[in-house]
Amino acid sequence: MARTKSNVLVGAPNVKVGGGFFIGDVIDDEEKFPTDATTELDKSFNAAPGGYMSEDGLVKTTDRSTEKIKDWNGDIILVVTSDHSVTLKFTCMESANAAVLKMIYGEDNVTINGESVKIVETSDDLPHISLDFLMLGGQGKAVRAFSPDTQVTSVGDVSFVRAGVISYEVEAEVFDVFGDGRKLWQLMDPVKAADDGDGENGGAEGNE
Repeated sequence: MARTKSNVLVGAPNVKVGGGFFIGDVIDDEEKFPTDATTELDKSFNAAPGGYMSEDGLVKTTDRSTEKIKDWNGDIILVVTSDHSVTLKFTCMESANAAVLKMIYGEDNVTINGESVKIVETSDDLPHISLDFLMLGGQGKAVRAFSPDTQVTSVGDVSFVRAGVISYEVEAEVFDVFGDGRKLWQLMDPVKAADDGDGENGGAEGNE
């Protein structure tokens, strides 16, 4: 079988669009979901750029537990999925980004007044959000990972040091928004000319 280099892709952020990822509302209308890897999210998501992420990028972990069903003779006749989960891990580097802060502390616990930020850390359940990651895969391809219903479940230790930026290592659970098992949408398409190449991060915008 021939090897095809155009099928070998990377996961570089598309920094020309919000730094590479967006945080938005949960929308359970599939007609408003992205249908390709390059089109902007529907305005109903109220998506805001998440800005800079660390060089570790986006890590997707899929856990699947199965149960083997045996007959009277001890032969395996069926394998069924007993548990399935998808988690996303990434590190946000914009510690004053309103969308990021509301994602990890909760909408009611973050107050933005001009350039001033007030955060109250509480035991409240964290909000459900949508996450949209836009990447350039090389070989003329764009790559997208879209989760319509996501919730941050843990945030790593936050260090306040002179030699490093304040950052948030996030782990988020991806939910089945329709109740039919579908959780994460991944799309690959030819990249648009306007999205090709490097650009400046737009993550500082939309932080009102």
